[in-house]
Amino acid sequence: MKQLQLRNAMFLCRDSTRWDMIAEWGATSDKKTFAYTITEMMTNDMRQKISAIQVPVLVLIAYAAIPGYPAFSREAVTQIFTDQYKNCSTCTLHVAKDNAKHFIMYDAPEWYFSEIDNFMKN
Repeated sequence: MKQLQLRNAMFLCRDSTRWDMIAEWGATSDKKTFAYTITEMMTNDMRQKISAIQVPVLVLIAYAAIPGYPAFSREAVTQIFTDQYKNCSTCTLHVAKDNAKHFIMYDAPEWYFSEIDNFMKN
């Protein structure tokens, strides 16, 4: 199980110093909770319901270029998320620097914390 999680960590994070920790999280996570969470995320379309959000929301979006896959261009990723959050008038979307994978806080920590600090100040 840990080997599979390690491969996942390599796919989700550029920072190799974090791979073992991320793999350990995955290997020791509660599988029932994980399955329930994924099911909830994949079977509930919240795009209309987010229009009810009335507080400011910062959405930080991972972006890692995948050579040879134009569907994952920075422009395409930005458009996908813009479309998904278009009904949220209080949402601010920012796309991470190139090559920040799922674990943005490890791949682009300066950008990540700067975005949060700026959002909190405004």
